[in-house]
Amino acid sequence: MTGQEKFQKIVDRYNKSDAQEIHDTVDMLCSKGIGKGCYQNYATLADVLEVLVAFERAVSEKEN
Repeated sequence: MTGQEKFQKIVDRYNKSDAQEIHDTVDMLCSKGIGKGCYQNYATLADVLEVLVAFERAVSEKEN
């Protein structure tokens, strides 16, 4: 399974109505979890966060 297929499989588990819960989860991770870490490469961290935002956006833009 490719990364894109895995990503889509995860997105498919959720409905548009789950978007706020996903947003809250990402927000909590950013406000309480990420700030306490020590990162060797902040560009990688930024990319990981971008994937989380893409996940949130993909669910919020779903038709159902």
